[in-house]
Amino acid sequence: MAHEVVSTSNATAALVSTEPVGAGEGVVSGTGDNLMAAVALTKSGLSKAVSDTVPSAAVGAEAGHVVVAAEPDGTITVRNDGAGVVPVFWFAGAHDLCVSTHLASLVSLGAPADPDMQGMVEYLAMLHPLGQRTTLAKASILPAGGELTWRPGGVGEVRSQPVFAPSGETMSDVAAVDTFRDTWNVVMRDIIDRREGGRLALSLSGGLDSRAIACALAALGSGASTFTYGTRGQREVEIATAIAERLGMPHTTMPLTGDRILPEMSAGAERLDGAHAPSELYDSWFHDAIHQFADVVVNGHAGGPLWGDEKAHGLRSLDDVAAHVHGRYAGAVTQAETYLADRAGGDIDAILRASIRASLEPWDFSRRSDMITYWQVTNRQTRWGNMVVSAMRRRGIRVETPFMDGRFLSYAARLGPSQRRNGRLYLRIHRTVFPQTADVPRSDDGNPPDRLSHLYWSGDTSFLAQWLAMTAEHPVSGVRRGARRAAMQGASLLRTRLNVPGPADRLATRASAFPADLLVRTRPTYASRLASWVESNAGAHPMFDDEQLFAAVAALRSGTFTGSASALARVATANTWLADYARRGAARRELLH
Repeated sequence: MAHEVVSTSNATAALVSTEPVGAGEGVVSGTGDNLMAAVALTKSGLSKAVSDTVPSAAVGAEAGHVVVAAEPDGTITVRNDGAGVVPVFWFAGAHDLCVSTHLASLVSLGAPADPDMQGMVEYLAMLHPLGQRTTLAKASILPAGGELTWRPGGVGEVRSQPVFAPSGETMSDVAAVDTFRDTWNVVMRDIIDRREGGRLALSLSGGLDSRAIACALAALGSGASTFTYGTRGQREVEIATAIAERLGMPHTTMPLTGDRILPEMSAGAERLDGAHAPSELYDSWFHDAIHQFADVVVNGHAGGPLWGDEKAHGLRSLDDVAAHVHGRYAGAVTQAETYLADRAGGDIDAILRASIRASLEPWDFSRRSDMITYWQVTNRQTRWGNMVVSAMRRRGIRVETPFMDGRFLSYAARLGPSQRRNGRLYLRIHRTVFPQTADVPRSDDGNPPDRLSHLYWSGDTSFLAQWLAMTAEHPVSGVRRGARRAAMQGASLLRTRLNVPGPADRLATRASAFPADLLVRTRPTYASRLASWVESNAGAHPMFDDEQLFAAVAALRSGTFTGSASALARVATANTWLADYARRGAARRELLH
């Protein structure tokens, strides 16, 4: 890796170029005892990072950046953009401050290698820690729109003002549709302009978020291509192909061939910052193929949550919201618990419950019925979601996320609970702003936006009541959605009670290109590579039970594995991080002595 290092009498900054060269911009400079270092996704982001005229917290993904400044008296200030698109981590020691955009590198700089056990439990359940916690005990992440101020001998003080925060402003539905149209055109035009001659491609799914992007790219004459993971016969591929054909956009279907299954998992995990998992970060599986036709990839990250897809929408009691969120993630903890050693930290379900509640307590759910949306974006989209951007950037592909653009986030913050409820406004936008695709079904339930009144389900009313209301307005759509739900439940019962997996397997194959628990049984490459990955870092930390891990490896290799492939892969990811932290800590001790 190439390094550019600048030092003053009390600070040192290094700008590191990844291999392959990452898709980003950076600068480091020093004058006297003043030092400044900045990293950004784009040239415009770097310009805003070093400018005093535009507050960092006022922008989002369109100018994602981090800037660190050291003053002659030793004061260090760190700030990031208002969506936290470029993650930045910090550790304050007794006499110094370590800052990095790569979490594990903090250990190389001097942070203890000890894991945060609560952060690890949160990760195993949710694929990311909550709040400012990380998977390192003494390290924190700077929140979106954050500013860290540290002075020698003191502790770091953090303030934050994210772009997406509850707003007192409101809009009528008509105004909201018109404002969306204007805002979306500006956001998408800027994405087209920022590519600077690079090849632009859209990751097109069967949902509405990437569809909104596709419609804008086509209307603006971007010349962008589209691609979808999977094969013919899968709903996602069928719908995405239909959308691309309708809009006249070139489309590539990318099947899951053996060479693309779980590639280089340990290396992939080390590119992550204690969030996500290379086993579920599917873009990285297809990195080499994407690089053949794209320099910049656009995706629909965070669209659904901003429009109201969180199923706790409508709940206004902290107890109710906490129970709902816990119920969503508790199953993952139960699946991972098999691999935890007795000394790992006690009742991990109790740890998860306490973590979730603590993260929810700062939010006043009685204030508005869509407050869960703001919690979700703050805790999940800026950790799990932004990790996708960083992982791909570290492989040389820049990712554009228009729903995390500061201008769109500012717009979304003004939407009211009734507009988010059941995705009501979003459906109206698709019917009004994107009529050319409003009659094309969604892959999720087979219904098009112009035949739906309920896109998402809320948590304060029963599914039955909401389904009946939708069916009364759109009978065919209601019956179709009900039938698909009944089929899934029936297939699940056949598998769990009668050991007849065929129907469930066929539904899983049609619904997704990446059904992990099916792949581990039907694709030997998946089982073999998962086994090798688990085995490679077994013994990295006493948090995990080596006997259980080796038993899972044996089952994978004999074709008898019956556990959760996703849960085991998350454990393997966490073990990879723990091994990396330990290696970095040992290397630093050896260097110092």
